[in-house]
Amino acid sequence: MEEVPEDRGNLRQSMAQFVPEVRDGDVVWGSTAKHTLPIEKGTDPFNPPVTPLLEWSRRVTGDEGLGWYVATVKIPEEGIDANPFLEPGAETQRKWYSSHDISSYIEDELE
Repeated sequence: MEEVPEDRGNLRQSMAQFVPEVRDGDVVWGSTAKHTLPIEKGTDPFNPPVTPLLEWSRRVTGDEGLGWYVATVKIPEEGIDANPFLEPGAETQRKWYSSHDISSYIEDELE
């Protein structure tokens, strides 16, 4: 979870609340936050809601200038840049799992 972008903690909290599942021998985990995929993959240009970006800008910089720029120029012209955190996290877990026996942990969790 070190790679998770954080402002108010909603994304990190949604990941912490997601209960990992075992599917076809793989451990599956993720996020329930609606902004997960736009952060992970990025977006094409679109017109975002302005108010949340103004609120973000006030939290980050103390004024609304950056929020206005992001809402009226950056995102409408360029979209949101990808900030991958799920795929790198999954790769880190794959490496860890390949060197550890987790079968007893999974069996304990499934009981």
